[in-house]
Amino acid sequence: MIIPPSAYQAYRHVQKNRSNKKRKLYKLAFGVAFDKTILVYGIIFALFVVMIIYDTLQQFESYFITIEEVVSSNYTMVVILSILRPISMSSTRSGILFSSSEFMLSMLPYRKERLWLFCALNKNINFSLAMIGTGGLLAFLTPFSVQFLSVMVGIIIIIQWLMTIPQWVVYQLPWYIKWLAIPVSGFIGSTVVLLAFFISTQIYIISCIGLILVLVNRLLWKRAFKHVNWQDIIETNDLIIWNMFFISKMSMIKIEPPKRRGMFHHLVRNKRLKDPFPIYNSNKVYHRICFLYFTEHKEQVIKGLGSTLITLIALSFHNDWVFGVGIAVSSFLYAQVAVNFFTSIFQDKLLYSLPWQMDKWESVFLKWVYCPGLLLLIVAGTLLVLFADTGFWIPIQLGFYALAARELIYFLLQEKINQVSKGFDRISITILLWIVLLFFCTVQSVSNPTISLMVMVLIILRSKTLFKFRMKKELSS
Repeated sequence: MIIPPSAYQAYRHVQKNRSNKKRKLYKLAFGVAFDKTILVYGIIFALFVVMIIYDTLQQFESYFITIEEVVSSNYTMVVILSILRPISMSSTRSGILFSSSEFMLSMLPYRKERLWLFCALNKNINFSLAMIGTGGLLAFLTPFSVQFLSVMVGIIIIIQWLMTIPQWVVYQLPWYIKWLAIPVSGFIGSTVVLLAFFISTQIYIISCIGLILVLVNRLLWKRAFKHVNWQDIIETNDLIIWNMFFISKMSMIKIEPPKRRGMFHHLVRNKRLKDPFPIYNSNKVYHRICFLYFTEHKEQVIKGLGSTLITLIALSFHNDWVFGVGIAVSSFLYAQVAVNFFTSIFQDKLLYSLPWQMDKWESVFLKWVYCPGLLLLIVAGTLLVLFADTGFWIPIQLGFYALAARELIYFLLQEKINQVSKGFDRISITILLWIVLLFFCTVQSVSNPTISLMVMVLIILRSKTLFKFRMKKELSS
């Protein structure tokens, strides 16, 4: 009679095969990237880098001693941050790498709970060994004391073990509860840290937190395997396990880790995508296409808007002239980044099969550009109140910035429209000189706010003149 292997033996067999497969992949990738000569020189270079880092860190011994004293006086904050880390990660990661291999084992006469326990022990043991190794490396490179690093590593390891079940359970909750748990946990943690300042002995607070976590684990263990979406957990963990950075770069196969799906995804994007396409309302068609495009490229949108805000804020801490340069550069940078998205929309060949009109594309796209521009205008107004002594001129300055940005966006958008429509009309020299004038007037508007009023009047008069000219041209045609 053949005795089947135990659950642990089967689990170890799967883990061993997975490790061997990863080892073979790394061996192939390293064989392609490095030869023996380069590897030897690389090891020698790495040793020199470690020596340089060691000498550099020793020069900042006083700073490390200060950090150690501050953290040692408030270990409660370390405990709270160690608790908040798995809670924040629970929105995309279950904390236990229960993959498709373990799920296949559960179809054999092995219980999921026992396999889950093996995965939890394996993950926490590896985490503990990694933290001990990191602590030893820091003890060698930095002036931190061994006692301080030992306490820090011990706290992080204990909290990691105690937060395994809570992270697993929170991952199973609906998305709105998970996203509500993060600010609530942060508020409770801030309250506990504030309470620690009034209690001389931290050990009482840390002991109470540990006791509470033990009771929480005891209560949550009963519902840890109820209403579990195993398919979602398996897909997510498979992505995490096989997301090997070096292998992806060498094989040119990109495996992205699971993304965080927040309130925007659940409330806005999902609902809009399920609605029927509003084909009988042309304006809604244009808005739907813009909406889908910007949601698919929201990372680029955030980077563009973020770089503009960083430029504006970074240059606002100097004198008025530099502040004016910051406003001018950020306005022109935002306009350039915004209109570049216009031509990208038309890269989808399917768009050319729709009966669209360029004038409607222009009006709809400008609305999408102006809405984020209000954020930039609000930040500029706040900075003017904080750092500029212009007083009642601030509303006039903001009006001037809005009109100047609108002029620039309109002119740049006309050039992009000509590119899309295969036109040959370029921006005239007069318009270029007008844009240059707006730039220098924006630069001087902070130190000399009267310029804002004068140029704003010129922009309004010029807009009225152009409007009358277009009306006469349309009537004559």
